Amino acid sequence: MKKRKHFLLSALWLLLLAGCDKIDPEKPGNLVPPTVAEDPALPAVQLSRTKLHVQTFGEPKNSKIFILEGGPGADFRYMLELNRTINDYRLSDQYFVVYHDYRGSGLSRRHPTEELTRDLLFADFEELVNRYTTPGEKIILIAHSYGGFVAAQYMNKHPERIKGAVLLEPAWFSNELGDQYVGDKQNYLGIGVNQVTWMRQFISASDHATADYYAQASDLAVGNKLRGDSPECLGKGWRGGAAVILSIVFDPNKEQFDVTPGLSLVKPKVLFLSSSNTRDIGFNFPDSNGFCGKG
Repeated sequence: MKKRKHFLLSALWLLLLAGCDKIDPEKPGNLVPPTVAEDPALPAVQLSRTKLHVQTFGEPKNSKIFILEGGPGADFRYMLELNRTINDYRLSDQYFVVYHDYRGSGLSRRHPTEELTRDLLFADFEELVNRYTTPGEKIILIAHSYGGFVAAQYMNKHPERIKGAVLLEPAWFSNELGDQYVGDKQNYLGIGVNQVTWMRQFISASDHATADYYAQASDLAVGNKLRGDSPECLGKGWRGGAAVILSIVFDPNKEQFDVTPGLSLVKPKVLFLSSSNTRDIGFNFPDSNGFCGKG
């Protein structure tokens, strides 16, 4: 009786396996979500040098808010929390709110590593701002982590166009500040560096999907350990950008940058936000709830 039961279970298992279609991991959408270059149904903006995944909310006639997520390599999905209605009010009731994934990140077009630099990501953002505004129109920036650096780039170059800015735990604005922050803290044998060097073997110009898959998987696996993320903070992204992480975050040439010279010309006050859960900046706000994010 037992032999017969085992035979029936084995036969059923074989039938199930035979009925399963093989999935090609290189086909767009099977391993990770397709980008705007692969799925024309995604909301996107074609710029002069790339195609970005962009979503807007509110009336275009209203004052413009540009949301800049962390990363690079993250996407704006987790920043959509800013769309929530609180006390019967949401930003898009009063403002025109623009989100975009950086080139090489999220659902935006993928590029070879030589086309993934801080300057090119910033040039894309400048062009995007000009696409949605009139000449000289002032804008508001809400930025998190690496997005804070992009915001500082814009404020440094276009201080006259800033109507307001909120920087949520921003990244450093120059190599010097970064060196002061990192100092001796960088553990080159630690899990974060190992994660990236392990991911490096999968990246190529023709196989971003595989590399992005491993970037996302490894981020989910070690995010809580590296950043102290609570479970609800993990997984709020569409697709990791492995190539841009390797090109900018772990830049082997250590590209020199300093976007501080023009910041003193920004007239509106800039609001910096941190929380008691923030390990990077080290502020201590005892009643803060923290902010789920990356970068």
